[in-house]
Amino acid sequence: MYKNRILILAVLALLLAPSLSHAYFYAGMKWNNNTCYYRQGRNMGSISGVWTLAVRYSAITWNNAGSCFRFIWNGVIDRGKGYDGYNVFCGYNRGNGALATVTTWFSGSRILECDMEFNLYYPWGNAVSTAYDIQNVATHEFGHFLKLRDLYTYADRYKTMYGYAGMGETLKRTLD
Repeated sequence: MYKNRILILAVLALLLAPSLSHAYFYAGMKWNNNTCYYRQGRNMGSISGVWTLAVRYSAITWNNAGSCFRFIWNGVIDRGKGYDGYNVFCGYNRGNGALATVTTWFSGSRILECDMEFNLYYPWGNAVSTAYDIQNVATHEFGHFLKLRDLYTYADRYKTMYGYAGMGETLKRTLD
């Protein structure tokens, strides 16, 4: 009888508990193997070396998450966005719009390639209050390489996959 009461109380606690906010939502696609080789592409502006280090640190953050999947730096290449067999991060300037985007090419549920583009219309830097933090945004965008979706609720505002960032923000440098 006592065990039944505990079981009933446990079930009630689960049913009545507020719904938990999720750290991410997975879109159901994955890479053919556990490795994504990525490169720095063209149009990275005058702070090219800063971009390289910041994006590499973002990839390392994901590599240290405990998964067997790895992002592996593979140098610089003179390419931009496009389905060409290379996963690149590159720059573009399209005026006011998204800070960064990831384009994914896939076949069925298999990811074939991803390209990350940073909008150079905005000021970029490394942990400065007057610019968007490269590492912060790149860590978020690498989540899209894994087909994690953006989160947009107020409860999610401190999480890696929250879809907005402010100037000087570094919250997404670490994973939620």
